[in-house]
Amino acid sequence: MTIEPRSLPLLVNDPATDMLRVYQGSLFENLSLRASLDWVDIGVTLMRPTQFQHVRNLLGDTFEPHGLFVAPVAAAAGNVSKRFVIRLQDVARWATLHQLHSRLQQRFGVAESRIEGTEIAIDAQLREPDSSSLTRQLAEVGIHWYLRLAKPLSFAARFYGKDEAGEELLREVGSEVKGPRQLVDCLATPMTLYIGHKDDPLAMRMYVKDRDRKQPLPPAEYRLRFELTVNLAGWSALALDGPPTLTQFTQFGFAKAVRGYFHTRRLSDLSPFQTQVFKARASVFAQPMARGERRVRGFRQRAFSPSTRADSRFNEKLYDALRDLERRLQRGRL
Repeated sequence: MTIEPRSLPLLVNDPATDMLRVYQGSLFENLSLRASLDWVDIGVTLMRPTQFQHVRNLLGDTFEPHGLFVAPVAAAAGNVSKRFVIRLQDVARWATLHQLHSRLQQRFGVAESRIEGTEIAIDAQLREPDSSSLTRQLAEVGIHWYLRLAKPLSFAARFYGKDEAGEELLREVGSEVKGPRQLVDCLATPMTLYIGHKDDPLAMRMYVKDRDRKQPLPPAEYRLRFELTVNLAGWSALALDGPPTLTQFTQFGFAKAVRGYFHTRRLSDLSPFQTQVFKARASVFAQPMARGERRVRGFRQRAFSPSTRADSRFNEKLYDALRDLERRLQRGRL
């Protein structure tokens, strides 16, 4: 039987049955996906040293609505420096980055500028949500997505959050959190699922977004957010030789470069015997399918079981969302 997200909630608290249901069907059904560029870090070296507040004041009036953060690097007394890292949030157009660079060039002169990091976000919303359990429905979709990852960045994963008293909560996946139901419980708390470590070249995190800038969102705007963070050392993983220039960043086609990190797999059509074998193995899974299905034949390592195949419908929908983001960014390019 094929289980689609429209059938949520589908977990029955039996680890083997739950894991089987997680991998059946396509995540394509009943989901709307939208990609966004959450933030961009621009490292600039100016032609002459200046104080932090002069850079901040120059850019503040124009770029403050986007969310602007300016930090001097190796600053001398009085926060004087030539080198600054500027973070711009919610980038909707490449033109915004070009405008920022032009403003700095005109005032101070720019010796060098590089994109030191960025974060790409995928928002997933249910087309037919049940408003009485929306947070949990989104959490179940998220755990489906996590467990189906075809190319997980890391098998080190943990949940982090705070309780009502503000105390920090940390739960390690695999040792403290086991099985789909416990994973969903944590994500619906809500806690944030971190995949890898924040200082890794690439890192990912997933959470149910019910607030924006600490303000509650209306239920119609609740969504599951899955983010890929590219840090300073992460550009080589995207086939770039170090941090790109602004021109390289706006032209290199990041949709194709990052899509694989969000791709998922699903079960092929199995015979009753194959289904029972998979359930027996799946009962111990608490990690993405790629790890549970990895095996060695001679000296060759197989990434996936022949019982699985790419979830092509979902992966195509994801690629469409990333390409749509590229088109939106290009429309306003200078």
